[in-house]
Amino acid sequence: MVFSLINGLFSGLLLSAFLAIGDGLFQTSTFQVLLDITYIPGMENTPPLLAYLIHLAISVIVAFAFIYFYPKGNGKKIVIYVTLWNVAFLILFFPFTYLSQGVYSASNILLWFFGHLLYTVFLTYQIER
Repeated sequence: MVFSLINGLFSGLLLSAFLAIGDGLFQTSTFQVLLDITYIPGMENTPPLLAYLIHLAISVIVAFAFIYFYPKGNGKKIVIYVTLWNVAFLILFFPFTYLSQGVYSASNILLWFFGHLLYTVFLTYQIER
């Protein structure tokens, strides 16, 4: 449980830093999509710091699930597992962007994808070491 907590927090920090830096470099809006919770009833006026803490809590939950279901065995199962997680993250880009009134663009999609790839590769590295 502590392993999931620490790695969920760190991978969430890593993801958010990657998206924030990428947004600054490429004029994208993926960090906004990651943190926006204003479409949830009652969360319309949530302060940015609280939205960020909610993002980190969700990261811990996702990391726990990723670690709990992580396949033991050969590399092929692991590659398939990580690929499926990344496909799921990529699919989630579309409803989250819609709900956040974000922009659908190739650069946003690519930055979102590579950020979440970094997230899953980091978790995989932590599990395997």
